[in-house]
Amino acid sequence: MKVNDRKNALFQAIIKEYTKTAKPVGSEFLVEKCNVKCSPATVRNYMVDLEEEGLITQPHTSAGRIPTAKGYQYFLDHFFQEDLPLPSKLSQVIIDVIKKEKDPEQAVKDLGKGIAEMAQEAIVISLAENSFYYTGISHLFHKPEFKDFETIYNLSEIIDHFDDVMAELHKKELKDPQIFIGEKNPFHTDCSLVVTPYKFTHGLAGVFGILGPLRMDYQLNYSIIKYINNFNK
Repeated sequence: MKVNDRKNALFQAIIKEYTKTAKPVGSEFLVEKCNVKCSPATVRNYMVDLEEEGLITQPHTSAGRIPTAKGYQYFLDHFFQEDLPLPSKLSQVIIDVIKKEKDPEQAVKDLGKGIAEMAQEAIVISLAENSFYYTGISHLFHKPEFKDFETIYNLSEIIDHFDDVMAELHKKELKDPQIFIGEKNPFHTDCSLVVTPYKFTHGLAGVFGILGPLRMDYQLNYSIIKYINNFNK
């Protein structure tokens, strides 16, 4: 395995493990658990390289590393699989929610609540030009990275500016699913947004997004959002 291949494998392992545990990933874990034949010293050198490239960072002295916003963007640009299908169990949930409710607006709200539980993230929705809805914000506040008071205070800005941000997203006239990370996320730099336009058969159309921390399951959330985007195509 080439040097860059080994380093990329380690980087993806850091992404996967940190997404799952929310705990900094140390070199010991990478040596023991990753199927990459490297000495502990080599692994540490790769981690230094990744840190110098701005892809990972060390939140505390003697701690392991966590991905940065730049790191997540690098992951999406190089290793992300856009065409993974949504598991049939989850797609059936979406179908059932949309079809059982006769009131179009309530159907979309119910869908938002269902997906908030499925993804354990917040959901933001535009229902019409000046009608917006969110649910699942409590999921954000339960994330380990959002425990300190300052971060909670900063995240309250999401609610304060919700209508303004949704109005701007609505005006963009998005055509395809998109992912906004860190500085690109109009809601908050500590969060990511996976968002898509939607249009259902009962005539309601707008924007539907999954809002979560940088440490989100991008693969699952994108599959959900893409399924919604393609629902009536």
